[in-house]
Amino acid sequence: MSTTVGDTGADFLTVNSGWGQGITSSVMAAMLAVALFTQLGTRRYTPWIYWLTKGQLPAAKARIKDLEVEWDAAEAGLKPRAADDWHVLEKAIDPALSALRADTLAQADCKAALADLLKTFDKLQGKT
Repeated sequence: MSTTVGDTGADFLTVNSGWGQGITSSVMAAMLAVALFTQLGTRRYTPWIYWLTKGQLPAAKARIKDLEVEWDAAEAGLKPRAADDWHVLEKAIDPALSALRADTLAQADCKAALADLLKTFDKLQGKT
C-alpha cells in the first residue's frame, strides 16, 4: 500500500466514516503492524531500501520511523518470547535509525546500515 493510499484511507476513515482520529490511528497502526511483520518475512519488497535506492531519503526516513514506532509498541509482546533475539535486533535497528537521522544524510551510509539490518533479520530467521 503506497503512502498516498494509506493517507487517503486514513483521511476517509477519520472524516467520512466518522471514526475519529483515535480509532483510525489504531486501525492504521494495526494495518501497519500486519504489513511490517509480513514484510519481515519476505525479501521481495523492503520499503526503506526501495525509497533509499530511489534517492528518496525523506521517504526512507519516514519508513524507518514507522519501524521504530511499531517495534517499540510490540516490545511488550515480543521481547518475552525471545529476549536474546530481541536484543540482537534492537542493536541492529539503532545504527539504521542513526544513519537516517544524521544531520547530513549520506545515502551510502544509510544503505549500508539498512543492509546490515536486513542481514540481522535474515540471520534470526535462519536464512544465513
